[in-house]
This record gives sequence, structure tokens and C-alpha cells, in this order.
Amino acid sequence: MGKKTIYIRDEDEKFFKQAMKKLGKKEGLGSILIKALKEKLQDNNKLIEEAYELIMLRKTDLNKSIDKAIYYYLYTFPSYAREEAEVMVKYIDQEFPEYFSLEGDNRLKILNAMWYGDKEWFEGGKKLLGKLGIGEYAEESKMENFAKFFDSFTEEKLSKPKGEQPIQTKESKKRKKQKKGG
Repeated sequence: MGKKTIYIRDEDEKFFKQAMKKLGKKEGLGSILIKALKEKLQDNNKLIEEAYELIMLRKTDLNKSIDKAIYYYLYTFPSYAREEAEVMVKYIDQEFPEYFSLEGDNRLKILNAMWYGDKEWFEGGKKLLGKLGIGEYAEESKMENFAKFFDSFTEEKLSKPKGEQPIQTKESKKRKKQKKGG
């Protein structure tokens, strides 16, 4: 089991001792800290997720007033959440710029995301990131690519086109004669 040292400010020592009196009997300090860190990480991921969705909507230039409101709201988020979400959206925009187009099917998906809270368009963006090897869909994308690669080696694709005969070896000629004669 690994060991870590925790330093506590002098002014927090009294609080720490009281908390350990109450909580330390039920569970150890390590498990308390791990739970707290997991909760904090989960909160951070929720903020990044929300920032991602807002930045995706801003990228569409759907409406200037809405864009302005989203912009100001985004600046209430911690900078790490905005920055990580902006990087994700930039990757999508660079590799798949048509994803933000207000033409055809995309327009309906974007409007559903904006007005009805439909997550399909946002998830689609994450799947595009996965194709680039980024984010939660990266492994799924790798498996799909591997499956396609593997499927490319099926017998149907390896068979010779009509008219092109396989090269016959001495052994295959011998077997053919045996089948005919015997």
C-alpha cells in the first residue's frame, strides 16, 4: 500500500482533529480523501461537459444574442473547464467543419440540442473526437477501425476477379489429376 504525507495549515489543524474524531472511527483518512477526490473530479468533469456543450452551440453562430449570453455564462466556469472544452471543439471544427453547418439534417440536430436539451448532436461531436483518438469514444473508435481492418481480409475480398486464374503449383496439379482419375 502506498503512503502519502498530507500537510495541514496550522489554522486548519483544530478542524482536522475534530473531523478525524468523528469520521476516523468509521473509516480511514485515506478512504475519506479518495472519496472527496473522486467527487471533486466528477464535479470537474460535469463542468467540462457543460462548457463543451455551450462552446459547441456558440460555434454554430445560430443567434448573436444567444451567443453573447452563452459567452458571458461560460466565463463563470473555471478556466480549466473552458479551456479543455474549447480544445475539444477546435479539434472537431478543424477536422469536421461541416459538423457546425446549419444546413440539412445538422440544423435540426443543433436546434434540438439548443431548444430541447437533446444530447444527440453533442454525443456525435464526441464520437468524431473518438475517431481522432480523443476522449471517451477513442477506444470504441479504435475497436471499430480494427474490426473494419479485420473485415477487409475476408475471403470474399481476397478472391480473384472473374477471368483471373490462380497460379497452379505442381502439388495442386497433382491433386486435381487425382480427383479426376480416382
